[in-house]
Amino acid sequence: MSLPNFKKFLIFLILGLTACGSDESAGPQLPDTSEISIAPHSNKTEDLLAATDVQAVINQYCVVCHNEALATAGLNLADVDIENVSANPAVLEKIVSKLRAGTMPPLGMPAPPDSDRFAMIGWLENNLDQFAVENPNPGRTDTLRRLNRTEYENAIRDLLALEIDGAALLPPDESGHGFDNVNVGDLPPALLDRYISAAQKISKLAVGAAQSSVESEVINVPPDLTQEDHIGGLPIGTRGGTAFTYTFSRDGKYDIQVRLARNRTGNIGGLRNSRAQPLEVLVDREVVTTFMVVPPEGIDHSQVDKNFISRVPITAGPHKIGVTFPKISNSLIESERQPLEARFNETRHPRQNPAVFQVTITGPFESKSAGDTPSRKQIFSCRPETTSEEFACAQEIIATIARRAYRRVITEEDIFTPLAHFEEARKKLNFDEAIGNSISAILMNPNFLFRVELPPENLKGGEIYSISDEQLASRLSFFLWSSIPDNELLRLAEERKLSDPDILRAQVFWMLSDKRSENLSRNFADNGYN
Repeated sequence: MSLPNFKKFLIFLILGLTACGSDESAGPQLPDTSEISIAPHSNKTEDLLAATDVQAVINQYCVVCHNEALATAGLNLADVDIENVSANPAVLEKIVSKLRAGTMPPLGMPAPPDSDRFAMIGWLENNLDQFAVENPNPGRTDTLRRLNRTEYENAIRDLLALEIDGAALLPPDESGHGFDNVNVGDLPPALLDRYISAAQKISKLAVGAAQSSVESEVINVPPDLTQEDHIGGLPIGTRGGTAFTYTFSRDGKYDIQVRLARNRTGNIGGLRNSRAQPLEVLVDREVVTTFMVVPPEGIDHSQVDKNFISRVPITAGPHKIGVTFPKISNSLIESERQPLEARFNETRHPRQNPAVFQVTITGPFESKSAGDTPSRKQIFSCRPETTSEEFACAQEIIATIARRAYRRVITEEDIFTPLAHFEEARKKLNFDEAIGNSISAILMNPNFLFRVELPPENLKGGEIYSISDEQLASRLSFFLWSSIPDNELLRLAEERKLSDPDILRAQVFWMLSDKRSENLSRNFADNGYN
C-alpha cells in the first residue's frame, strides 16, 4: 500500500473511532449501537443454519476428538453451548478460523458438506459480531508506557528544537508483538542512569551552557560501504566520505579531525596504487580546509593522516558537516571493475581509492558565547533585565516547557522541583545555565518519560469511560507523529474541544499533512510489516 493510500486508510480508521476506555481498556468512544444490525456473512440468509443444527454439526464432527477424555490440542467442545456466545467467544473464534481454513476436521476424518460448513461459519460469525457490538471491548493500553528511543528523540526535537542521536544516548528498545513501543513499561536502574546522563547532556546543549573542559565526539562511517561514488548530502562532483548534521554548543573554535579507513594490515585501503588527491572538509557546504592524501614512499602508512586535523571557527547551533574527496575520473576498465552500490569487501572488491573511516569533533576552544541557536530561541521566551525579574521569567520558561513535556495542564506542584533546581543552580551558575538545570529535571521526570493514562476514580469493574481530551491528544500525536502534541493540539485538548468529531477530523487531516507524519510509515508501518 502506498503512503498516500495508507494515510487515507488511517484517516477512516481513526475517525471511525472516538475515545473511550474501561477499567481494562482505554480507547475511542464507541457510537450508539442500539440500532446497529449485523449483515450475515453468508450471501443468502436462508442458507444459515439454526443454532440446534450448528450444535449438531459440532457434536457429530468435532466432539469425537475434542471431548473431555481426549481434549485434542487442549480443546474440549463437549460442554460448549454455542448459543451462549458470551461464555466462550475465544473458543468459537477458533472454530470459525479452523473451518474457514479447511483444516478441521483434519484430512481423513468425516467432514460436513461444504454447504453446511459455510452456513455454519456464517451463523457463528454473525453471532460473534453481534456479541461484539453489544459488548464493546476497545482493548487495553498500559497505564504506564515509557517513550521508546524514536519517540524520545522526536520529543526532544519538538520540545527544545534540538536534533539528537537517540542511538548514541540510549540503548535499543526491546520489541514485543513486532513493535518497539510495547515492552517499555519499566525503567531499570541501569537504564535510569542513561536517561539521567542524556537529560544532562541535552539540557546543556540546548541552552549553550559553558563547558568546564573541551569535549570530543566521534562520528564513525559504516566500514563496509564502498566510497567510490557520490554520497547523498555532499556536493555533486565528489566521491565517498560522510555528511551529517552536528549541533555545536557554543560559538568558538572546534578541531575537526579525519581518519582514513585501514585494512587488516593497518595500511590505508586503496592508497597503494592511488595518486595524491585532496580531501575536503565542509561546513554548511563550504570548504573550510583541504588535506592532501599522499601515498608514502615506504610501507608505513601511519603518518599519512596523522595531521588531518584543522581548527575551524563555528557558531553555536546545528551545522551540516561534510568530509569528501573531489571526484577523479577512473578509466573505463576501473569503473567497470568496481560495482556500484557494492558493499566493501577487502578480498572480493578491494578499495580502489582511500575512504573516510571516522570524523572527530573536539571543542569548543576560545569559547565566546552561546549564540542565537534555534534551541535558545524556543526556550528563552523571556529575558530578565534585573535580578529581581529572574524568578518570574524562570517560572514562565519552566511552565511553558513542562506543559508540552508533560502533555497536559501544569500545576504548581509540577514546576516546584524544576524551579528548586533553578534556584539552587543559580547560586553558582548564570541564568541560562540554571535554566538548563531545570530542563534537565523536567527531562528526568516520569511525566515526560512515560505516557500515563489513569482511569477515572471510583470506576466500577468493566465500566466503559471516555478518556480525557489530553489523553486523546497524546494518543494522536504519538501514533501519527511518534512525538509530543503541538501547542494547537494541547490548546484544543485543554478547552475540551478535541473530542468534537468535526474538530478531531480536521486535526487528523492536518496532522497527516505535516511532515512529522512520515514517522507513521517509518515506525508504525515498518514495525507492523517487519
